[in-house]
Amino acid sequence: QQVLETTKKKAFGITTSNKSKVITETGALDTDFVDQVSKLVRSLSKGVADAAKALGETDVESVLAKFKVDLGKLSFKDMTGTQIEEALNAIFGKLGDDMAKAAVPVIAAFQKVGEGAFETLVRVARQYEVIDTTLKSVGMKFNDVGVASLAARERLVDLVGGLDNLTEQTSFFGENFLTDEERLKPVKDTVND
Repeated sequence: QQVLETTKKKAFGITTSNKSKVITETGALDTDFVDQVSKLVRSLSKGVADAAKALGETDVESVLAKFKVDLGKLSFKDMTGTQIEEALNAIFGKLGDDMAKAAVPVIAAFQKVGEGAFETLVRVARQYEVIDTTLKSVGMKFNDVGVASLAARERLVDLVGGLDNLTEQTSFFGENFLTDEERLKPVKDTVND
């Protein structure tokens, strides 16, 4: 908390000196605020870890455990509620991006315009899982796995016009070109597993 302290000296009713200084007082944050920030940081960390695991990354927890969270000095002086919300979103958005880059450094190569690293990681991880599930539904699989396959997966999605088109076209292929037995094989394999 910053406090403005003003000192006035008077002689015979006339102000002879008028000094102001800002004093910064520090103290413990409200426990509810600390709890909410901790939950948010844990949630970001879990999101990064889950997305990285979907890509086959290992040892992500140890990377994130070493990650230093530094929010810096926060000042909401003269801000409206909306401005405070935007400032907090920017702060925690940057934190999520930094965590994503630390956990999966290669993710920066797949960022689209206006997309943060955390958003890219989540998009790419979802895309990875959808491709595997979609291909598996017609008895196929993507030969490359892990982070090494991300560029090829991105090209596949771009070539078919997006992830939704990939699932629609794969479904069309399954319905029109596979026998009933071929369509049921992936389901049977999953049940057997």
